[in-house]
Amino acid sequence: MIDWPSRILLGVVAAVVGFAVTGVVVDGSPLAQVALEAPTTPPIATVEALPAPTPTPTPTPTPTPTPTPTPTIPPSITLAFTGDIHAEPPISGVLANGDNPLEGMADVLSGVDVAIVNLETAVGTTGAPADKTYTFQADPSLADALVDAGVDVANLANNHALDFGRDAAEETMRILDNAGLATVGYGPDADAAYAPHVVDVGGRTVAILGLSRVLPSLSWAATSDRAGMASAYDVAPAADAVRRAATMADHVVVTIHWGQERHTCPNGNQVEMARAMSAAGADVIVGHHPHVLQGVVTVDDTLVAYSLGNFVFYARRASQRQTGVFTVTLGPEGVEDHEWYPAYIDGNGRPQPVEAQADIPAETGTVTTGGDGCGPP
Repeated sequence: MIDWPSRILLGVVAAVVGFAVTGVVVDGSPLAQVALEAPTTPPIATVEALPAPTPTPTPTPTPTPTPTPTPTIPPSITLAFTGDIHAEPPISGVLANGDNPLEGMADVLSGVDVAIVNLETAVGTTGAPADKTYTFQADPSLADALVDAGVDVANLANNHALDFGRDAAEETMRILDNAGLATVGYGPDADAAYAPHVVDVGGRTVAILGLSRVLPSLSWAATSDRAGMASAYDVAPAADAVRRAATMADHVVVTIHWGQERHTCPNGNQVEMARAMSAAGADVIVGHHPHVLQGVVTVDDTLVAYSLGNFVFYARRASQRQTGVFTVTLGPEGVEDHEWYPAYIDGNGRPQPVEAQADIPAETGTVTTGGDGCGPP
């Protein structure tokens, strides 16, 4: 235990230390001040800044040249052609049963870009038969059968399109149009009749013309104020139509009714017309009307199939039952290839494929420019 005198002494010492620290004056006399000064901070040595490094320039990249686009070449176009089509008995019975008389060759027709046929009949129920030996009128179901088989364009320039009059011809065009078929060779006036149907296939265009040099009467020909067909009796209008078509498309194709029935060689008129249309710009000329096959030749730079015979048609003679589908491939420079798919017309007027690859005869060594090249078989 600390005694009282010691306690008093400790208190005095504590007070003296407190006054010294705070600098308090006791009895008016300053006590010795104890300065608690912070130590002097030594000066910081000045460091001279180093010069900033010179930046290395970033090299400017050499621009990559834009490649020149390679021009796109439209693909080749494949066309198919057939001879004459009607729907008289027994073909009408095939349609009535709900069958398609073109079924046997549908794979070929539907396998091309554009399939073109010669439709040698009125289609519908309008009108009365003309005063002529043979008059053809088909049930409207024929139009659907054509489309279902792959047909795209029907030529109406022939000697049967007006068998039931102009009203029936207009009905035919309506029925075909409603079914999805384009038509050529007939129109409300000459301008329309001679006008081509133009098809665009992958950027390449084909103008298709329909012409006829077989008319029962010149009154069937279209004029500036009369409906009718595109006549090829005069070479000049036909060649002019080809020439105009050549300004509208990359290629010109002519489907034409001409020649003499049952003659297996073209006559002089066919040869003359082929040369004129070739000179006017036709790439392909395909004919019909003789009811038999005629040869395939090249006239200058034009491929000419003079006659494809019958196709869906009643036929009695063996030569008239030989038929097929003629295909042509068109490339940037014109005709690249052609092929013949032979068929034989059965007892119900239907073309059926044959296995033997019989070809259309490649003649025309017997053709004479001034007249008939050959006689009937």
